[in-house]
Amino acid sequence: MVSKFPQQLAPFLLVALLSGTVSTAQAGKVVYKWSDDDGTIHYTATPPLLRGHKQINEKGLTVGETSAPLTREQRAQQQVESKAAEEKVAEITEQGKLGRLLLATYRSEADIAARLEQILDNYGGEIELAAKALDSESERLRNQVRRAANLQRRNEPINEAARKKIQQQRGAVIEQQNRIANLQNDMANERTKFAKDLARYRELNQGPSAGR
Repeated sequence: MVSKFPQQLAPFLLVALLSGTVSTAQAGKVVYKWSDDDGTIHYTATPPLLRGHKQINEKGLTVGETSAPLTREQRAQQQVESKAAEEKVAEITEQGKLGRLLLATYRSEADIAARLEQILDNYGGEIELAAKALDSESERLRNQVRRAANLQRRNEPINEAARKKIQQQRGAVIEQQNRIANLQNDMANERTKFAKDLARYRELNQGPSAGR
């Protein structure tokens, strides 16, 4: 690899690097060793800008080293990695809290299953009520549409109020349909949550504190 250094530094470096000694006049001097983009090594009396470098003393020994400043992309990556590490620590801490809460809440796996069944029963009741409401709203919509169709068959106009009622009634039907879909989705989420809780509960009871 090519090395470049100022002419006035050559004697100093040669003495320092080859013999390990320097003259009294050169005592205490430090040079900076660094490489450019092409890999060429340089020795300079002043540190390079925005580059990593080593400080070489009069004996040819490295007495200091400075890393190159991070680029914008490297700083951004460092921030991402730092945030990810913090989130992981927070997640582990939270899992510990949830684990203790789980053990304090349920005495057995049967308690977890019973609680899930209770929640699902509640959702089932809400879905049943929503289904009845949907039937009622759908029947109202069918009646309104039927009346409008009868008017059309008699070549009678459908006034704006009737059209608006039909539009509103369609909205009521869609609202009940969405409510049922949301309740069913919530039920599925509860099943998933309790499955995880049960697995975690079993894991905790198989740990060092099991059988306490």
